[in-house]
Amino acid sequence: MVTNDEERPDATPLLSKWIPFLTSCVVHLSFCLILACVYSMGGAGQEGGSIQLALDSSAESVSLSNESFASASLEAETNLPEEPVSEKSVQAMLTSFDVALEANAESDSEESLAEGLRSALSSLNDVESDVMGEGVGTAAAEFYGTELVGNRFVFVIDSSSSMSGERWESLKEELVRCVEGLSPDQRFFVIGFDSECHPMFGEAPPKGSFLRPSKKSIKKLQNWLNGIRLGGQTLPASSLMMALSLKPDAIMLLSDGEISDDSISRLRVLNRKMVSDEEYEIKIPIHTYLLHSAIGYQALETIAEENDGVFTPINLMQQPRRRR
Repeated sequence: MVTNDEERPDATPLLSKWIPFLTSCVVHLSFCLILACVYSMGGAGQEGGSIQLALDSSAESVSLSNESFASASLEAETNLPEEPVSEKSVQAMLTSFDVALEANAESDSEESLAEGLRSALSSLNDVESDVMGEGVGTAAAEFYGTELVGNRFVFVIDSSSSMSGERWESLKEELVRCVEGLSPDQRFFVIGFDSECHPMFGEAPPKGSFLRPSKKSIKKLQNWLNGIRLGGQTLPASSLMMALSLKPDAIMLLSDGEISDDSISRLRVLNRKMVSDEEYEIKIPIHTYLLHSAIGYQALETIAEENDGVFTPINLMQQPRRRR
């Protein structure tokens, strides 16, 4: 039987349509494999390096540059904060950093990545500034006119019955005002004394320790001061020893009466570092304050003189009344 040539399908045109597509797939796959091999062998560990591949006779080339990534990394290292802050602060910084990067994640160009890093680091620095500014006070702190020099301070305050009335109210007001004036990097601790030692919040060291002047800690201090029941004698020795154990930059001792224990002799032993047989250095300066009384003048003045401190007699009648 003879078959008509017009009825037989010709497969050549159909095959010719697939040849360019298959060729393109092979070329692109080969390019990707070669690029991956070259990059893994030498390009990944070099900063500022460049990879170029020549493709066919047209000498087309593709260049992958690491220079912008290196500069972005260097800028990131330069702008990072030098010292860590609190856990809350770190979390806030990381959140800000992630948000800034996500805003630039849609574009995959090197310029966009570098700009994203700059934006993220700028946000991080803004957050750090806000965190460091959480403290209440901005001016130099002072206690009854004496400027506080250092970063950690212990206030040893008379809580005996003779302090009742205007003296106690004046002390509470001045103490809170002083703490509010501390900078965010300064810390405070308060110890009351009468016949016994009364550490702040009833927590002796090491459980009780310095606090920064945040709104929360100042409010807690006010509540603690308002809850103190005045009574007993004027015996600050044990409270002074506790204050020394905290190793502050300065101690503020305030009383309105005659000291009736061996505080002076204890400080001569425990707050001195012998340099030679006849010379010594004071470990921690102790400033003393006599609140509207002439009874304890000699003892408080002696403690200040022997411990590199300043003695300040306070006359409540001459003290300006501050409004809170």
